[in-house]
Amino acid sequence: MSKHYIFHGTQLSSDDIIITNGCQESVFLALLSICNPGDTVATETPIFFNFIHMLETLQLKILEIPCTCEEGMSIEALECALGGTAAKYRQPESFRRSPRTGGCFCSGSPVFPAGEI
Repeated sequence: MSKHYIFHGTQLSSDDIIITNGCQESVFLALLSICNPGDTVATETPIFFNFIHMLETLQLKILEIPCTCEEGMSIEALECALGGTAAKYRQPESFRRSPRTGGCFCSGSPVFPAGEI
């Protein structure tokens, strides 16, 4: 694998690669490496139940960002939650920025699990 990336111009050794059993394990390890217990992670809602369980297991706070089948995640709500100003979006109490935001978790599948692509 590292030879493939080196061939394409990316300096990567075998020490930089972790092979996992699937996306849930990959996401778990990524969150474990970049977040601390008590951090807040913004997620689209609805979100796959196993990812909610994963965030709770890591003692991370979940900040749900509205998501629709037509438009995906509300960028205005995300901007507002992360401390920016979105003039056309009214900021509910639940979207106010927490003391420490660990990141934003978005599904690779559009509006998964809302049932549409």
